[in-house]
Amino acid sequence: MTKKSIYIYILVLVINAQCVFAQSNSDSFSQITHTPGELIVRLRPDASPKELDALSRKLGAVSVSPVFLPMTPAGQHPRLRRNYLIRFPAEWALEPLQRRYARHSSVEAVEMNRLNRPCAEIVPNDPSYGEQWNLALMNMPQAWDIEQGNPEVTVAVVDGGVDMQHPEFRSQLWRNVGEVPRNGVDDDGNGYVDDLNGWDFSDAPTLPGNGDWKGRDNEPEDEIGHGTHVSGIIAAEANNRIGISGIAWRSRLMPLRAGFKYGGGGYLQNDDVAAAIVYAADNGAQVINMSWGDTVNAFIVEDAVAYAYARGCVMVAAAGNDGAAGSLYPAGLNTVISVAGLNIERQLYSDSNFGATIDIAAPGEEILSTALNGGYLNDSGTSMAAAHVSGVAALVRSENPDYTNAEVREALIRTADPLFISNLVGAGSLNAYTALTAPTALIVQINTARMFSQDAEPNNIEKIEIFGSAGGGEFTEYWLEYGIGEVPNLWLPLGTLKTKPKFNVCLYKWDTSTLTEGKYTVRLSVKSKTGEIKRDRTVVEVNHTAPLISAYESQAWFVGNSVTSVVLWQTDEISIGEIEIFQANGDSVRAVRSDSENLLHIVNLSDLGISPGAYKYRLFAKNRAGGLRIDDNNGSLYAVNVQDVPMNPLHLLQGTSTQRALHAVGTPVDLNKNGRLELITAEIGTNSAQIFEIEDNRSFKRIFSFAERFLPRAIMDTDNDGLMEILCNPPDVTFLLEQSAQGEFPTERIWEAPGKWGITIADADTDGTPEIFTRDNTTNSISVDEADGDNNYHNTATLENPTLGENRISANFAIGDFDGDGQTDILIGDSDGDIFIYEAIGNNQYRHTWTTTLPEGSPELFAAGDMDGDGKAEFAVCARAGTKVGAIELDNRYHHWLLTVFKSDGNDTYRPVWTQRIRDVRDGGNGMAIADANNDGRNELCIAVAPNFYLVQYDGVDYRPIWHHSATNTFNPIVVDINGAGTNVLLFNSNNTLTVFDRDSNSELSGRSTPVSVVATQRPRLRDAMYSPPNQISLNFDKPMGISATSAGRYRLHKYGSMDSEPEVYTPRSAMLDKTRQRVVLTFPLEVFQTGNRYQIEALQLSDIDGAALEDDARMLTITLPAPKLAETIVYPNPATCDQVTFDNLPAGTNIYIYDVSGNCIASLAKTDREREKKVWDLSNISSGIYIYVLSSDTDRHVGKLSIIR
Repeated sequence: MTKKSIYIYILVLVINAQCVFAQSNSDSFSQITHTPGELIVRLRPDASPKELDALSRKLGAVSVSPVFLPMTPAGQHPRLRRNYLIRFPAEWALEPLQRRYARHSSVEAVEMNRLNRPCAEIVPNDPSYGEQWNLALMNMPQAWDIEQGNPEVTVAVVDGGVDMQHPEFRSQLWRNVGEVPRNGVDDDGNGYVDDLNGWDFSDAPTLPGNGDWKGRDNEPEDEIGHGTHVSGIIAAEANNRIGISGIAWRSRLMPLRAGFKYGGGGYLQNDDVAAAIVYAADNGAQVINMSWGDTVNAFIVEDAVAYAYARGCVMVAAAGNDGAAGSLYPAGLNTVISVAGLNIERQLYSDSNFGATIDIAAPGEEILSTALNGGYLNDSGTSMAAAHVSGVAALVRSENPDYTNAEVREALIRTADPLFISNLVGAGSLNAYTALTAPTALIVQINTARMFSQDAEPNNIEKIEIFGSAGGGEFTEYWLEYGIGEVPNLWLPLGTLKTKPKFNVCLYKWDTSTLTEGKYTVRLSVKSKTGEIKRDRTVVEVNHTAPLISAYESQAWFVGNSVTSVVLWQTDEISIGEIEIFQANGDSVRAVRSDSENLLHIVNLSDLGISPGAYKYRLFAKNRAGGLRIDDNNGSLYAVNVQDVPMNPLHLLQGTSTQRALHAVGTPVDLNKNGRLELITAEIGTNSAQIFEIEDNRSFKRIFSFAERFLPRAIMDTDNDGLMEILCNPPDVTFLLEQSAQGEFPTERIWEAPGKWGITIADADTDGTPEIFTRDNTTNSISVDEADGDNNYHNTATLENPTLGENRISANFAIGDFDGDGQTDILIGDSDGDIFIYEAIGNNQYRHTWTTTLPEGSPELFAAGDMDGDGKAEFAVCARAGTKVGAIELDNRYHHWLLTVFKSDGNDTYRPVWTQRIRDVRDGGNGMAIADANNDGRNELCIAVAPNFYLVQYDGVDYRPIWHHSATNTFNPIVVDINGAGTNVLLFNSNNTLTVFDRDSNSELSGRSTPVSVVATQRPRLRDAMYSPPNQISLNFDKPMGISATSAGRYRLHKYGSMDSEPEVYTPRSAMLDKTRQRVVLTFPLEVFQTGNRYQIEALQLSDIDGAALEDDARMLTITLPAPKLAETIVYPNPATCDQVTFDNLPAGTNIYIYDVSGNCIASLAKTDREREKKVWDLSNISSGIYIYVLSSDTDRHVGKLSIIR
């Protein structure tokens, strides 16, 4: 089921004699579809906001602002944060501007800021109509005997606000307990100041609205009445002896105003409703009511709905009041419950939408509810129907607090009362009582799965497997039918009537090979002995293609305390992935699906309970239309070695702890001069800053608490006055706290930098004065500040990001001498996978020396240190991978770490020497360090990635894990000699407490830890390259290549016109890795290749399936293009009986002349300008006979004869 989004709601107010303005502009409301002068733009993932700013300024924009506040979770969301609202003068035409943005390389999508319409109608305010017939229709009295709602269950109403002073809502509004009323402070840090009961997102200064519509604030007061009416249906107070009763009257309402008054109607802007939906999800709403809709599926609203659904919200929306088939958006989205409207006779409300995209129906005509100014009125529309479903959803969630949003949806739909018109309104009429009690006696459930048969079926017959259940109490029979489209006029039988119940089996295999591609509705009907019929149906899409499987690899991953075998593959469309494992003799062992429908599929073979050893496998991918692709390596299957090698947890022993989870500065100091080291810390979760002293017995004692909350990043004497300063990070500002005197704790703020994030303190330029390194959140650069006197600091350098794309710089970096030249190198990363190095070359002078792009992922963790003992520091980068495929964002379950260790091969040159994937990613604090944690004289890579901690050591040949322990969020692991005994201890958070780990002095490493090797391998080489006319190059490698080989951006073709000319450089349009994984086919634009030119193909930053990087001396090859000869030209048809003759396979620079037998030139064709070109001779006015063609170039000539028969 597909669905839509962006919304105009025309709501005519009920008018009394005092409302003189009400109909001033009402006749023109239906003409308004979008906000004048406003566009919404979504940037590409690799685009920079700077590019958007520059383009917008050039086009004359008044303002450019993110739709979602940067400090909110949505503002940090990888998809939502790319949405921007662009404002132009209201009188400007938007269509030309929209086209300009759409053509720009940085823009992924652009649309007008459309207006949404509330799905309600105007009816007379009949004061004598006081009965709530709608509640009886849904069996509410019986339902209230079971559940009346729960104050912990909140329903967010994204609408025009609510009359907050209405007596029915005095006790019903959600209360933000983290906010202190009217103190002008964002107490709970959610990005909204004084949002006590909700928020007003209405912000439409370019429209001539009325009342409150120009700016956002903390007062979601309704000025229209629509939101008030909807809210009363959901949760008006009951048993208060006034007015009406809401459905979930013990639950709470979160009013989120996104609509404003315009003349006599109301509108909601896309950017406002999207921000409101995200706010609801971030602030604890369990149900979100959206009684509005539009025919356009706006990407910004779709993104917001996906965001909220992923956070467990039940999404309910009005289907629309157009009296047409289909649902408006967002009701049309498959994560939203689409609600149609019924009248008192349980018939379809006259203007309600209907069809296969509807999920359920509820009362929607003449519904009595709350109105402005403490009043009540009747109103009609699917807006009201949606509110009924939201109210009952709150009851179901209250009664079943462990239900997921999908389970709440299932409870509502499966227990609906069937109607005569159920084919128009989904499951039927909402029944609150049955939704809270037992499911229906009859069981009817259907889903579909397309089978794309390759070997199992003759002639590649395409079938849809109709898989489901039909049975239950009083069952007698079931049958299947199908119809064309989403609202079929005619139902055609599928198979025959069946009298035996079936559960979770294939009910029918439907041959679709002869059907026209398009949408079809499949209906399953189950009948009881009493004649009751229950139905379920689904819409399927018939297409005759299946998804493609690409970029697959099998690797060893760190998973918990083991090294396990994982298979990863991609598909070109949203698919369900499956892998089947075989023994070496071909016997099937196990088949298992990847964990969800997606573009990326990951299966941990070691979790399947099969024994370690050599196996084979094949891959499956099934798309949403049911198309099935089987990749079995042309019948040979793929080989994989399954391992599950444990890491011995006994190498280091657990010691004392701080009894709480702390982020600590990595350098303990003795501030109070008592001979004991102190740790500068902040409590994780609260940022309560404290100082702990390390006692002689290695216990920890809290000796000081700071007055303000912050995250300490470093401590050093930055201005050489003998007093220590702490680099502190509260939100939105970095500052230094200095000791007032030696022996005192730092409490005096001597310097601050608003809008910056402190990273570290280091004397990078070795001038004797340390520099303060911060990230400038505005410019996304690294700012370097240095003291030029006591407590006086100035900026000495700015390290700009030298790369293009999405350049949000990471919050961490690494410092060291990576290439052994005696100069300090600074390693920095950004959000689209670039890492780059600046080198200090003198006092306050830095130069950019090196850049590379990681194969995948966004770098977040960095560490530097000498691990192989050569005197030069290696550096490690840990990137969050599995977050997207192309531009498609992936669910958190696919996120994992991709760790890469780099080594220098010379001055300012570096290469990756080891890569490793690590499963499980948790936000909240992760870190790395390189130090001698086990006191064996060699540095280890300390990796704190909750819920795991790893020690990795270089053994002279390769890197291997030597120890594992469970861990909780740790910003940076600490290795330090805490008591001056000459031995180090390791500190990180385990079980939410900062804990000491020490070497077991009674045993050697070799006796306590099982060595685990991560595949040692020779580095791959590019063996040869071959030109394949007209526009492809085939590259052959000597080893199977990894996923990086499929990235077109990692190849460069250098085209030389002459020995002296500068080469032209081309990037291929695509890179395809074949089944052997040793051949890559690159496709270029047709005009690239020409005879007489010299070409070199270069492969950049490729690695094989084991992660080994391409040898540096084997990454570039010269290509010789075989020049086509004129004699190889193909002329067809010959003889010609049609209206044209084609000359094919022509070399570049060929002239074609046609002569008759008398020697007269009767035609000539334009010179070819590329290799293997075709030219066509039109025979429209040519008579029968023999003709001579002459092909000539600067170096060749060919003559031929052709016959024309008319």
